Amino acid sequence: MRSIPLFGLGIFFALAGVGLFAFTLRKPKTEATGRPMKKSALREQAAEQAVRQAETGKLRIAAAISVVVGAALMMIS
Repeated sequence: MRSIPLFGLGIFFALAGVGLFAFTLRKPKTEATGRPMKKSALREQAAEQAVRQAETGKLRIAAAISVVVGAALMMIS
């Protein structure tokens, strides 16, 4: 017999992981200006992009772990 609360908790974790992964797929908003950027602004933008990529990788790992935990809870129940 299945444990409904445990199965529901598993579904919650699985859906939260899928939602978190979908959140990481969004593209950041960029400003579209017609004039060329200065070198300092380009360096700053490159640094921000590197930090954003590292954070995105961490969020995707957390999403995968959440989905796995949810699947495990659904299998146990």
